[in-house]
Amino acid sequence: MGSFLRGTVCLGLLVVAMLLTNGYFLHGAWAASGGLTNCYVSAQPGIDWHECEMAGKYLVGANLAGSNLAYADLKGADLRGSDLRGVNLSGSDLQGANLSGADLSNAKLYGTDLQGANLHGATFYGSSLSGANLEGQDMSHLVMAFADFSYADVKYCNLSKADLSGANMNYVDLTGSNLTDAKMANVNFFDANMGGTNVDYVDISGTNFFNANLTQSNLSHDNLSADNLSYADLVGSNLSHSTLVDANFNFAKFGSTKFEKSDLTNAILTNDVLFNVDLKDANLKNVDLENSQFPETIRTCINNSVCM
Repeated sequence: MGSFLRGTVCLGLLVVAMLLTNGYFLHGAWAASGGLTNCYVSAQPGIDWHECEMAGKYLVGANLAGSNLAYADLKGADLRGSDLRGVNLSGSDLQGANLSGADLSNAKLYGTDLQGANLHGATFYGSSLSGANLEGQDMSHLVMAFADFSYADVKYCNLSKADLSGANMNYVDLTGSNLTDAKMANVNFFDANMGGTNVDYVDISGTNFFNANLTQSNLSHDNLSADNLSYADLVGSNLSHSTLVDANFNFAKFGSTKFEKSDLTNAILTNDVLFNVDLKDANLKNVDLENSQFPETIRTCINNSVCM
């Protein structure tokens, strides 16, 4: 009897080993039902790889839509052309990963580290990148409409010709970044840090820059009509040749700011000290200048009694 029992147990163990080898438990109903994380399951939609060590993993063209990869180590992983729609990558490490051509629409990337990653041709439509580290990234031409960049580190990035329509840029750090020719309709830059950014030749009408840091920024040749720039810091900024019709500069901070040949028709410049501001050939028609001062300002503007 003892020999029979030992033989039965051994046979059972052998069957289990064979099932594991063939991926029965890994790919079967238990895994699909959202059981414990299994880092050895092959790539598939809805997989749970959170906290898995996947550094350098080859996942080219993989379909991982709806999967959980939160806090996973994906440093140097090859995810070219992969389907990452709706994937949770929050807190994951994607430094040096290749995400070229990947679709990350509606993905969650809260606090994700993307430094050095290849994002060429990737899509981030509606993605959540709040608190993510994107410093120094080339994101030119990318589709990032309606993405959430609040509190993200986007310093020294190339965002030229990117589609940022409807994006949330509240509290974002865009220091030194290039946004030339980017699409930014209905973008919110509340309290954003944009010192030294290049934002020329852009239509950003109706945008909220309340309390934003725009020091030393290039905002020339832009359409800033009806923008809220109240309490914004515009020291050293260049707004020459821009359209600023109906813009609100209430309590904004100025110093060596350039408005040369800009159209400020109906703008609000109340409670401001326009120190050493260049208003050469600027159109100040119907501008509200209540409680404002003009120390050392170049006032060779037109259509206003303060012009000389």
